[in-house]
Amino acid sequence: MAHRLEPRGRKTLTVALFRASPFLLLLTLLPGWMPAVQAYTLETCTDYHCDAIVPVTLSDAEWAEVKQLFRDVDNAERERERIARAIGLLEHFVGPKNGTAVDRGKNPPDVVPRGQLDCIAESTNSTTYLRQLEAAGLLRWHRVDERAVRHRWLFATHWTAVIQDREGLHYAVDSWYRDNGEPAILLPLEAWYKGEER
Repeated sequence: MAHRLEPRGRKTLTVALFRASPFLLLLTLLPGWMPAVQAYTLETCTDYHCDAIVPVTLSDAEWAEVKQLFRDVDNAERERERIARAIGLLEHFVGPKNGTAVDRGKNPPDVVPRGQLDCIAESTNSTTYLRQLEAAGLLRWHRVDERAVRHRWLFATHWTAVIQDREGLHYAVDSWYRDNGEPAILLPLEAWYKGEER
C-alpha cells in the first residue's frame, strides 16, 4: 500500500472563493462604480517540491469555461474524461499567471528549472484544482481523495492526485507526464501503481 504524505509537511493547498461584501454591493449602486466581480483564487505550486506557492485568481470567464466542460455529464466515465480535460484547462489558465506555462511533461534534462514542476508540485496543484471542482458542485460521480505515492525502486518515487467514484474505485489523475495545458492522464489507481500510465 502506498504512503500518503504532503509536500514538505504542508496540507494540500487551499481554494478561496471571494465575494463582494454587502457594503461593496451597495457601492455598486452609486454612479461610476462597476459591479463586483466574483473571483476564484487558487494557491499554486510553482517549482519542484512545491517550495514556492503563488496565489492565482481565475476570472469569471475562465471559470465559466471550466464549468462548461461539465454541463452535459451523465455518467462516471464521461465525468472522468472531463476531469482530465479540466486539469489541462486550469493549467492553461494558471500557467501564464504563476510562471508555469513553460512546464514540460516529466522532468526533461534540457529545461530551465524556473516554472518546471515535479510530480509533487503537479499532484498538489491537480488536487487543488479537483477540490475547486468539487467545491463548485461540478463533480457528481466522484469525490476527491488524498494524493497517493508509489515507490518502484530506490529513487523512483512518484505522486498523483486521486479521485474516488461512487463504487469506491480510486483513479489516478496524473498531470506530470504531459506539458502544461494538456489533459491529465486518468486511469485506475491500481493500474497507476503498476506504472501502466507510461
